[in-house]
Amino acid sequence: MQYIITVDGGNSTIKTLLDGEKPLIFDNVIADASKVNYIKDPDLNGAGIQKLDVTVTRHYNKKDSEPNRFLLGKITDKHKAYREPRADKYKANDPQLIDSMLTSIAYTILYFEKKQGKNIQGTSTLRVNLGTGLPFHEWTIEEQREKFLKEIQGNHKIEFNHPWFAKNGFPTTVELIVDFVRVCIEGETTANLILNKIDNEFHKYTPQELLDGVVVLIDIGAYTTEIIGKQFVEVVEDEEDIFGEKELIVEHQTLPTLSEGVRRGIGHVMEDTIETIKQKYPKEDKIIRQDIQIALSPKGERNGKIGYLAGSDINILEEFTEHAKDYADYIAQKVENIYNKNESKGKIKRIYVTGGGSQISVVVDQLKKSLANDDIAPELVMPIADPNPVFANCVGYYLETIDQLEEMEEKGEVAI
Repeated sequence: MQYIITVDGGNSTIKTLLDGEKPLIFDNVIADASKVNYIKDPDLNGAGIQKLDVTVTRHYNKKDSEPNRFLLGKITDKHKAYREPRADKYKANDPQLIDSMLTSIAYTILYFEKKQGKNIQGTSTLRVNLGTGLPFHEWTIEEQREKFLKEIQGNHKIEFNHPWFAKNGFPTTVELIVDFVRVCIEGETTANLILNKIDNEFHKYTPQELLDGVVVLIDIGAYTTEIIGKQFVEVVEDEEDIFGEKELIVEHQTLPTLSEGVRRGIGHVMEDTIETIKQKYPKEDKIIRQDIQIALSPKGERNGKIGYLAGSDINILEEFTEHAKDYADYIAQKVENIYNKNESKGKIKRIYVTGGGSQISVVVDQLKKSLANDDIAPELVMPIADPNPVFANCVGYYLETIDQLEEMEEKGEVAI
């Protein structure tokens, strides 16, 4: 069976979407598995997503392949001393991220197959067609795109080392064969998804009203922020219509001159917050980004105020807000520079905000204030709730991947 799956490999979380409708999310937290003693982790109950002690051998059928054993996600909560910080790297240059993505893909397929009542214990091979993405600044570098694709495409071995898997009817080793990879632009697929929705706000306008109008999408990731600019441009179907007498048709197009990938994201805000907290409270030397995320979620709320670190009376909201303001000012200045230079600032009709960072109200509020300081009205800024901002990239990747696979199937180049 050939599966179609999309994966958004973020530095905070890894999101997967099987068949365009079955999502899972994995905390992208890594720990050294070689130091783990399962006497300290005897629980064979619970969910497999909490037991990801895995060994990944990428391109295992090649001579220079090497196994990589690590803990991924929730299991690291029990082994915090061995956690390893995520690095700010190009994705194509981050083998650990790719191994974590491959693990997430394999587990997602096995989980949903078992959930549907299938006997998966004897499964030895999973074949997939895959859609994924790179930040705009990295995607524009052809060498990086090609490297990312080559690292993912091919034959990989995934070993599930935790005894939970054998006990619960999962295979302990599978071959993951990635036959096809579509590498999209992070953020752009989400912008297309939003604008193409049947109930999108711009469908009520005439082509004349839309012509030259600009829509901006700001996708706030962990270590990158994608500023994607789309403009409604005229579609010329008749070259001899020199006087423009035919009906006006417009479409939205992503323009590189209105787009930029910025190597700064919500992860940097959290890391700056961590450094500030460590200076104020030297004993809090084991804090990681996930601790900040939890503090800013309902889990960190006490007496109507969010921001409390779990197991502590320390509230980080003030420090986080200060660093969020610095981030927002930086992004607002980028928007100002891009759209002033192209004389398009006055044509902006909407700024959509998506990505994991868009779920933190403090960040969105600071971004609105910073953009307002550059004369961009706060009411133009709209955080996206539908599609779900966490899985929006995955959904966009799925639609683009399906489109390409169908085109290839018509040409006899691939079987879906």
